[in-house]
Amino acid sequence: MDSSSALLLSQEMEACIKCGACLAVCPTYEEERMESYGPRGRVQIAGKLFLNELKVAPGATNKLTSCIDCKACVVACPRGVELDTLFNAAKEKIAFFRGMGIFNRWIASGVFWGWPLYPALKVLDLLRRIFYEAIPMFPGLEKVFPFIRNGKKRKLPPVAGSSFYRQFPKIVQPMDSIRRVMFFPGCVINFSDTEIGKSTVEVLSHYGIEVVLPPLQLCCGIPLISMGEKKTAQKLALKNIDMMEKLNVEAVITSCASCAYTFKKEYPSLLADFPVFGSTDPQVGGDKAVRFADKVWDIHEFLQQTVDYRKGLGSVDQSVTFHDPCHLKRGLGVSESPRQILQAIPGLRFKEMEEADRCCGFGGIFSLKHYDLAMKVAEKKVSRIEENGSEVVATGCPGCSLHIGDALFQAGKKVEVKHTVQILAESIQNHKKNRQQPVAIEERKKDEVFH
Repeated sequence: MDSSSALLLSQEMEACIKCGACLAVCPTYEEERMESYGPRGRVQIAGKLFLNELKVAPGATNKLTSCIDCKACVVACPRGVELDTLFNAAKEKIAFFRGMGIFNRWIASGVFWGWPLYPALKVLDLLRRIFYEAIPMFPGLEKVFPFIRNGKKRKLPPVAGSSFYRQFPKIVQPMDSIRRVMFFPGCVINFSDTEIGKSTVEVLSHYGIEVVLPPLQLCCGIPLISMGEKKTAQKLALKNIDMMEKLNVEAVITSCASCAYTFKKEYPSLLADFPVFGSTDPQVGGDKAVRFADKVWDIHEFLQQTVDYRKGLGSVDQSVTFHDPCHLKRGLGVSESPRQILQAIPGLRFKEMEEADRCCGFGGIFSLKHYDLAMKVAEKKVSRIEENGSEVVATGCPGCSLHIGDALFQAGKKVEVKHTVQILAESIQNHKKNRQQPVAIEERKKDEVFH
């Protein structure tokens, strides 16, 4: 960590007045009721790590990695302390002194290089089906598999038979296309929930937008940031920016709130003083990141602000509520766009959920390392969904969709979880069907006359 970064972090820690406003909104503190599981306690741990007053040991590491990065504390802090920046810096120091371990190193390698990730996930998916789902529940099984809770196995997401990129050409060009954008699906959509990607392309094509898919799928890099692997994250950010700059598009669209947040908020700070190869100016990396961030749009905001999203919609007879992903609402400030899109769909009955922006407990790697805690946090979300009574929970994050789906499954609740674009795509499909039906009836009448 350079001297300027250390000074900035020191100022941030001094700005904390230990008022406890952050504790009232922290989902992990609410569940554990321990100071070290809340933002105020984590600030103290981070401070002692920076001052070398605390050894980089598992106890400190676990408390910092138990932060979901929901950013509720950042919004609640009356002094405007960038608590998320502090915690990421502490994770960076931990990664530097302790190393990343085999599991984290494997994730980092797959995230950075891209290509090894899908084959590895396919192998893991095979093992999931053979050694996880096929084995019946018996006492003590939770000691063998970590993802078992209350006598139920975690609903692990399947790996797609074919990745999203293999299902589409590199350019999807509708007739009379008026605009050209790039769609960045992110890892979950590319490798697992490809239906969200298909719906996104269908929706963009419906509004006359040419969709370009990047030639090489890489992760946005947020797992690296959350693991404290800053240098690798910086290199990955530059790879992504350089690749996307060559595509000659007016915008970069993503249907993953975490990817959009990483591109727009993390990249500029990540590359602020990062020198680019061939340049001696340390500001070049930051300038590239800022220019790139200006072109990035979350799918909801893009549709709501740049197209007539009410055009060509058919009826969807469902009651729907919306869960605000943390990176979407608190990270990007986007909350009204998805609601306006859903409320524009004919026949859809939208009902606001209490505490719609309360964290679901996913947090990416957090839910892998702290599954029990993640599920405790998710129980509150399940309660709110049950109180709401809607048939479908819409959201703007594939990760949230997976985690909420698992939590509902664990609770025995039959509520669907969909991305907003999936519901919008269904509405568009219904409109097309309704337009085709009268034509089919007319053709049948002609046949009857001639026969």
